[in-house]
Amino acid sequence: MKLRFIECHIPKHLFMGIDEIKEWEGVIWANVQTDGAISTIQILTTLKDSEKVVDKLKERYGGANYRVVVFEPTMTYPPVEEEAEEKPERLIRDELYNIVSDIANLTKENILMLILSTIVAIAGICKDDVALLIASMIIAPLLGPNISLSLSITVADYKLALKSIRTIIMELIIVIALSVIAGYYLPISLDNPQIHSRITLDFWNIIIALSAGIAGSLSTISNISSIVVGVMIAIALLPPLVVFGLLIGAGYIEQSFSALMLFLINIIAINLSAIVIFSAYGISPYRWWKKELARKYTLYAILLWVVMLIAVFILIYYH
Repeated sequence: MKLRFIECHIPKHLFMGIDEIKEWEGVIWANVQTDGAISTIQILTTLKDSEKVVDKLKERYGGANYRVVVFEPTMTYPPVEEEAEEKPERLIRDELYNIVSDIANLTKENILMLILSTIVAIAGICKDDVALLIASMIIAPLLGPNISLSLSITVADYKLALKSIRTIIMELIIVIALSVIAGYYLPISLDNPQIHSRITLDFWNIIIALSAGIAGSLSTISNISSIVVGVMIAIALLPPLVVFGLLIGAGYIEQSFSALMLFLINIIAINLSAIVIFSAYGISPYRWWKKELARKYTLYAILLWVVMLIAVFILIYYH
């Protein structure tokens, strides 16, 4: 069972008593400490109940000069007995937002990692070396902005959406530009297995992309290591984009559209899966007036991605 230790620092005169807090749903243990003019409410709860507790604190003390800090305990004694039936655990909305917002930034480090992963992917494709391709997938920072775009829709945050879109566009420009330059100077053959496999489309491509999106979303909301998931996302995004650029640079314009189509399939499926997972796990804005807006955005986004996926499905069928 995953736990969270929550501290809420508030002005002393606003504290309303610890007995009521102990009765809140999900509170395992609660205490208060006072130092001068500040009272610190301490609460031990489970990960699955921590969002409800934090929202209660926001509701009670949100109009004051307060601060909520959440920790992840490494142990507690006496141990907390695990319930027989556990609800699905996920990160608190605010934890998830901070993680996703951070990885959606286009930092110098991310740009460098993207350049390196693209170079390694180009080498892996040209040499037909699967090991090099896997290496490029591990370091490719493509998971963050796509997941953050889906989260921005489910929480109705247009600033996060704009940041995610800007990052995605810049990443696409970097990968395509490097690949086009490489394709112009390197010997590119359509018989290369790594290229041929990414210009030959079938329905398995959609299934793989949907699986990648689900894996990426679950890893984010559950705080699972993103390395393995990053490989899966990169399988769907980096190689077809690199192949598209290589073929453009080599003059295979017509054939390059198949690789671009594969990339678009993966973008659509990954974002669709992410939005559905975030919605299924109950991720929504804290403010009540944004909840209805977020539901509309989520519904519109799901419909848009589904229509686009069906259109791609039809194109593949008649290709």
